[in-house]
Amino acid sequence: MFPFMLAAAAVPAIAGLFGHKKNKPAAVGKAGLNNVTPAMSPYYQPYIDKGRAAGDSVNEQYGQQVNDPGGVYNKLGAGYKESPGYQYRLNQAMNAGNQANAAGGMLGTPQNQEQNMQTAGDMAGADFEKYMQNVMGIYQGGIKGQEGTATRGYDASGRMGDAAGGVEAGKASMDYNQADSDAQDRKKRWENLASGIGAAGTAYNSYNQTNNQGQSNNNQTQQQKFMEMMQKFFSNGGA
Repeated sequence: MFPFMLAAAAVPAIAGLFGHKKNKPAAVGKAGLNNVTPAMSPYYQPYIDKGRAAGDSVNEQYGQQVNDPGGVYNKLGAGYKESPGYQYRLNQAMNAGNQANAAGGMLGTPQNQEQNMQTAGDMAGADFEKYMQNVMGIYQGGIKGQEGTATRGYDASGRMGDAAGGVEAGKASMDYNQADSDAQDRKKRWENLASGIGAAGTAYNSYNQTNNQGQSNNNQTQQQKFMEMMQKFFSNGGA
């Protein structure tokens, strides 16, 4: 009868060795870490998206400049219009040349006409070149701006990546610490169980000695007291 009473008292302690704690610290901590990246996303994702789009555009422009520079130049020059004041400057230059030729008796000669054509061509070329310089400045400024946007997107992506990496590292650390804590807890429980079994054996021997001394009239009372003592012992984890 007594061994069965001992086994019944030990059941709660043995069950505790294989039970699982609810709401372990690691699980609670990981649940909190899972919210870090989503909480950051509204602040960083817009920069990441814009940076990605800008980076794609810049790479496309670079590719065109490398593979078809003449096409880029022609495309930029297609919008050329005479600058304000161009015709005035051209007329001034032509009149000055004609006056000089008139003074030398060369006005209207083929040489005078050739000189006028040269003057007009030079001024048109200078006006177009100035236009291209201005357009190229604007074009390069646009590319530089897109490079800046791409860089900000890259930085935002890096920060998000660092945060995500930190979250995963934190989870791994929590899992390791929880596993170590569980191992220590199981070790302690086994030690407590072993200690309890030793104490139970001592109590069992004492019980047999008492029982053999003819105190049968107190057996039931002793058994009940022992049962209560062991249940209390094992329910406290052997402490």
